[in-house]
Amino acid sequence: MHYDDPSLQRSQFRRQLLNPFRTERKEDVELTLDNNKLSSIFSEVITKFSEYFFTQLSTSELSSKDKSVIDWYFEQAIEETNSLYILAAYTTATNFYAVLNKGLAKFALKYFDAILQESTKYKAVAAIIDFISLLIHDPALDKYDYRGKTYRGMLFEKKDFLKYVVGSKLMNISFVSTSKDRNVAEIFAGGVETNLITKASEHSCTQISALCIYMISNARTGLDIEGISQISAEREVLLLPFSAFRIRCIREMDKTVNNGIAVELELEECEEHHVESARKKQVRILTHLLRQQQQNNESSMR
Repeated sequence: MHYDDPSLQRSQFRRQLLNPFRTERKEDVELTLDNNKLSSIFSEVITKFSEYFFTQLSTSELSSKDKSVIDWYFEQAIEETNSLYILAAYTTATNFYAVLNKGLAKFALKYFDAILQESTKYKAVAAIIDFISLLIHDPALDKYDYRGKTYRGMLFEKKDFLKYVVGSKLMNISFVSTSKDRNVAEIFAGGVETNLITKASEHSCTQISALCIYMISNARTGLDIEGISQISAEREVLLLPFSAFRIRCIREMDKTVNNGIAVELELEECEEHHVESARKKQVRILTHLLRQQQQNNESSMR
């Protein structure tokens, strides 16, 4: 999704998200919540997500069998106060990942619309966002934080691809699956094994096989879920919602020698925007005044 300044939007959106843990995320601050409080947080957030969104899904969106599978992961997440089960649920061989991303793409931005915050539908929107907040704010996931290069293969409609230009910024509203293994990503781009099928299909004239190369630099943008995913061979790094990137480079490739990939896009993560709190601003100003006064005193003593 495109914005005039997605990097700023990313910071604004993530700051407005409910932090279920009510604690600052600093390396030198330990989580002080006891197990009962953590259990209560997981129970409240997941229960609301189930009530206002998950149970409302039709069987055409998610089968009864798949719902039972996901329900089990939710129950374990609550019982063990462990958000790894939420990540595991996302990677199951069900359609859960698709309906969750569809819900995010459809409703996520409405979470920040004050006009809608009194409506019944907003409860479903808030339930989805609070559910995502568990993954964004849970300190227990810090060790899965990933920085570095990942790859994502995809097919672009030619008309949509024209919107992507060097220097432009974009922000993902939903989860984005990437891989640390370029070869894995190329398969999803319609290259390698699937390349012959893509070439023979009718839509090959209207679609472009592309490889996106992401450079992740900020905290809690990507989670390394290789050891959590049910398909560990994909070496997946999951990009969390509201992550902003700038297109650094677009390269046209020779498909015949590049595993069917026609285009490569390099995307570097936008720098995090930090908005100074009122308290920090007061401390900064006071410190500056004290230093200035000290300098004046030293000058008058000379």
